[in-house]
Amino acid sequence: IEYYRSRPELKEFTLKSELPRMDYEVLVVDEGTGKDIKLVSTDEIRSYFTSLDEANEEDEEIEIIIRAANQSLLADPLATLTGEGGGKLVHSGSFHSTVIATVCSFKLDLRREGERRIKVECELAICVPSGLEPDNNATIPSGNEEKDEKVSATLELARVNLLIQFSPSPTSTPSGPLVKYHLMDIKPTITDYEEGSDNSLAIQSAAAVLARDRHSYMQTEKSNDKSRPNVKSRFLSKVKQFSRNSSSTLSNSFVSSGK
Repeated sequence: IEYYRSRPELKEFTLKSELPRMDYEVLVVDEGTGKDIKLVSTDEIRSYFTSLDEANEEDEEIEIIIRAANQSLLADPLATLTGEGGGKLVHSGSFHSTVIATVCSFKLDLRREGERRIKVECELAICVPSGLEPDNNATIPSGNEEKDEKVSATLELARVNLLIQFSPSPTSTPSGPLVKYHLMDIKPTITDYEEGSDNSLAIQSAAAVLARDRHSYMQTEKSNDKSRPNVKSRFLSKVKQFSRNSSSTLSNSFVSSGK
């Protein structure tokens, strides 16, 4: 809560930068009729928050929620899932893997004081360097002109669905504000490793560039060959192991204090 309380500039970031490019839904109560209203367009959502500013209606819960209704809410769960060791999805060190938010939808419920909250549904792509140089005009031939793909600098390994719930109200839970992350689903993008297949070639290319980069790093550090781990083999093993795991065994929930 203190993070958002001390960063008023995040409100402008939400309304000017995130609102036009992400999916938003805001639930409010019509003061005239007492009925619930759903705001979904960029203009009507902006208009609603502008009207609150003009009326000088200071409501800290609403202010905190609008400051938090952007991708800053992804920082903590992504940090939890990133690193080295067991239970981590993104091995940013040895495998140079990254996670990219491809789709995010924000649902803000502002109807009742003490119950106001945000629910964020995100689709994340877990990627590694592909080993290919991106070119706006280059394509990867597939034997079918309609299916030729643009060359990309990254190779997507999986898609992850993440649910985030946040409420700044001190009565949200018995211990205070709510911050909850739920790893809903993990679906490997690459599952076919048959020799000679497009997927197999793509994985081999990514593994080769990882081994090359790791070798260059080790040489810089003046390490000998015997101490150098086989990064390529470890990467291929990890990817295959990951693709065979069912999404249910990888799903997880973790709750953080919102104070």
